[in-house]
Order: sequence, then structure tokens, then C-alpha cells
Amino acid sequence: MAQVKPKAPAATAPTKPEDLWSEARLIPTTGIGGQADQEQRATSALLAVLRAVPEFGRAVLAPTGAPAGRIRTYIEVQFPDDTGKTGKIPRPDGAVIVEWGRKRWVALVEVKTGGAPGQDGSSLLGPESVQEP
Repeated sequence: MAQVKPKAPAATAPTKPEDLWSEARLIPTTGIGGQADQEQRATSALLAVLRAVPEFGRAVLAPTGAPAGRIRTYIEVQFPDDTGKTGKIPRPDGAVIVEWGRKRWVALVEVKTGGAPGQDGSSLLGPESVQEP
């Protein structure tokens, strides 16, 4: 008697960008090498606390216009380009998503530690790096 194998579920494309992102962790697993690792660890720990302690998360995010809601945080977020590939577009250090009902508020996070210079040599983000709604 021949056995019938069940069909594997069809792979579906992610419906939201964050489906491919890594969640922020309180104790990051990145290396302890250079400046990039230091920024990634700091970003991960801060964003993880925003999610784990809702009152703290609301207190930090409220001045930016974020509503009260469920906070989700991610690190090293990537966005696909027009061809669907990631890696060619600059990637922010993290992202915060606040959901309430069917609405979403999203903020991209850029972290600088130890006076690390940005791409233009300064340690500050300029107005060209920030987009407001």
C-alpha cells in the first residue's frame, strides 16, 4: 500500500517588512568587537526595555507623538529595494512599532555611541536624516 505524503504548506511572502526583522533582545548576542557591535548592543538593550516595560516605553515615546499601545521593537531593520532584495538600501539601527486597534505608528531609530561619527563625519543626525509626518 502506497503512503500519501501530506502537502507541505506553500511558502508565503511576508506581508509586513517586520516579518523579516530581528526582535530587540535585552541581552544581545552580537560580538563585543568594534563600534558597530557596541551600537547594536546598546540599541537592542534599549529597545528591548521599551517593549518589556510598557510604562517606560510610553514615557520615552510619548514626546515623539507615539500613541499608547502595544510596543514592538526590532534591530538592524532592512527594507527591500525595487527588485525585492535587501542590503542595498541604508539600514537603520532599529525600529519601534506601536499598534493600537488596526492602526500603527512606526519610528526608525539611529543610535550613536561614544561620539561615533555619522556618514558625514558628525556625531549628530541632521534634518536631512529625519522625516516627520
